Amino acid sequence: ADVRAVSQTYRAMSLTAEVDTVFATLKDMGIHAVFRGGAGPLPPHIETTLATVLREGITNMLRHSRVGTCVVQLSREPGAVGLIVTNDGIPAQPSGPGVGTRPGSGLTNLRERIEAVDGRLSVKIMDDKWFSLTAVVPLPAGTHESKRPVLRTAAGPARPPESELRDSATVA
Repeated sequence: ADVRAVSQTYRAMSLTAEVDTVFATLKDMGIHAVFRGGAGPLPPHIETTLATVLREGITNMLRHSRVGTCVVQLSREPGAVGLIVTNDGIPAQPSGPGVGTRPGSGLTNLRERIEAVDGRLSVKIMDDKWFSLTAVVPLPAGTHESKRPVLRTAAGPARPPESELRDSATVA
């Protein structure tokens, strides 16, 4: 209850503005970034939570990996919205013992934020190279949905596998 109360007192954030900031930052750093999907209008507390998770997930990615490509995907299913942040920068050696396990930091902080809105957070490593952070949050009944997905990329020097570019358009 305390975590839920605290999470609802954060200042409102725009998920769209956060995506734009992430893409500008990654492009400036020479990182290839791909954005897929859309979530439509969201309740303010869920939008703020997902925007915060996106910001902190990208910050953690930049601190703890050697990313060349980052893929951000938003999806909306009946009753839930999902955010997936995937990158190809898994380091050969972890940054240190306990990374992301201390309360209030790293993945624990993100998990607490998502659980405060009754969602779930998961991570996985694919092909010993790709790290994926997934947040899924239930939507209150009656939340309206937009049918128009947004697709864009910010091209840096690295290129993701062709399978990652299927639905993408390049932003100059």
